[in-house]
Amino acid sequence: MRGLGREEEDLEDTVSHLSIYLTGLDELYREQAAQLKQQIHRAEKATQELDEQRTRTVHAEYSLAALQVQMEEKEAELEEQQARATRAENSLAALQARMREYEARRGIGGWIEEEGEEEPEEAQWDVGIQTEEEEPEETHWDIGTQIEEEEPEETHWDKGTQTEDDMMDQYLPLKKRPLRIEEGSP
Repeated sequence: MRGLGREEEDLEDTVSHLSIYLTGLDELYREQAAQLKQQIHRAEKATQELDEQRTRTVHAEYSLAALQVQMEEKEAELEEQQARATRAENSLAALQARMREYEARRGIGGWIEEEGEEEPEEAQWDVGIQTEEEEPEETHWDIGTQIEEEEPEETHWDKGTQTEDDMMDQYLPLKKRPLRIEEGSP
């Protein structure tokens, strides 16, 4: 019986060793399963963060595109404003040139009367005479003094328009405005 006992002991040892081995395998399995769960969780979290970054990137690209459109609109507005400013400067320069030309024609620009200085040449409106070649301008003041047979001419007051000289005269100081002396006025 001794042989049978020995086999039982060997069998018990083998079962004991297998049990320890299986317990170790179970513990190793649990550890690896826990590690695998952590890695899966980290992978899911990384995927979620990657999706969030993609979403933020898309929003940032959209915002950038919208800002670029706004910037282009503002640049277009700025160019338009610069063009308007240039046109205004050109108009002002042209108006100033016309004013200088007008003043030069009328002999009224740029001088101030002071004692001891020569006075500029008197123009026809300063003297009160007109040359034979020029016809006197007719104004609304003359209309009442015309003879009945004549039809009064329309003046710029009647037409609603002014001549260039009349328009320029209104911006001159009173002292520099030309005197209009008409024939037949008191």
